[in-house]
Amino acid sequence: MKLLYKSLLGILVTVIVFYLSNTLYSNRGWRHDLEKVDGQKMLDPLIENMDSSDVFYFAESSNFSYHKTDTSEKTISEFINDCYPEIKITKIEKGGMHAGVYRALISTIKETARVKTVIVTMNLRSFGSNWINAIGENVNQELQIAYTDCPPLFKKMRLVFKAYDYKEEWERQEDFKNDIRAKKLKSTYPLPANTAGGWDAYIYKNCYRDSKGVRDMPKIDLACHNIKAFAFNIDTLTNPRIKDFDKIVKLCKEKKINLIFNLLPENVEYADSLVGKGLSGMMKENRAILVRYYSSKGITVVDNLEAVKGEDYIDQDWTTEHYKQRGRIIIAKNVAKALKNIFPNYVNKCD
Repeated sequence: MKLLYKSLLGILVTVIVFYLSNTLYSNRGWRHDLEKVDGQKMLDPLIENMDSSDVFYFAESSNFSYHKTDTSEKTISEFINDCYPEIKITKIEKGGMHAGVYRALISTIKETARVKTVIVTMNLRSFGSNWINAIGENVNQELQIAYTDCPPLFKKMRLVFKAYDYKEEWERQEDFKNDIRAKKLKSTYPLPANTAGGWDAYIYKNCYRDSKGVRDMPKIDLACHNIKAFAFNIDTLTNPRIKDFDKIVKLCKEKKINLIFNLLPENVEYADSLVGKGLSGMMKENRAILVRYYSSKGITVVDNLEAVKGEDYIDQDWTTEHYKQRGRIIIAKNVAKALKNIFPNYVNKCD
């Protein structure tokens, strides 16, 4: 009995100590740690607006980027809201985010919250090894812990002991290099190599040389970057980003939240002109996989992949999802059409 009593007492003391420590840390330390990874930038507007908003728009930098020549700096989500001024759309945004972070944020939405619709950007590049093994991925992993619904002290312990997919920058780069060397590419379009690494080498060796053999390095760099960004096949059984989006689907169904995926435009036009039909075709094949896969689950996918012309991308010398005003308006109008199924009693003023 004495041994049992001591054990119970020990457990009780541990619980009390943890409770007090968690309370102290929650009040004094957690906010500081959240700000160190810029985590409050998305969490604060979510918490502040979940009982006053109709729609949350989850996005990375595609939403808030604009060109210096634009007559309006409005975001995509604000242009969507212009189509439905009677509903409130709140943007939850931060550069470099992906579905894993959105999933963690959506998990914090209360079932009693007013917001019952979420629009989530679906970035084709984020399914590729170049993004999955990006240098900044550790921060995204930390944010997923930060947004998890559990005591802050548990979160702190996981962060301190790196109890997540933590890797040094060189490790992620090695993983990426190994992927593009080893993973075989499949396509109905003819390819000059059967791996992204081989394709990259082919472009460097054979393309964009003048009559004297001098390389046009800016074009070679851009063409090779397009290959690294888009030369991959989405496997719905193994792709980690698919798993993130699947969790979002499951969460929204559990919370009875309407879900729309906004498949963002990519510069298919430039990929085609720089690299060829093999790459632009592969991008379209991956788009078809995503639309078919999530449509079969009853999820609306707004297919904006080819909606924006090459000239309407802000960055003309790199692969980004940053659009000039005309591009943002086109995306917004397409998403607004999908919202009509959820808000049939409101007039879409962009029709």
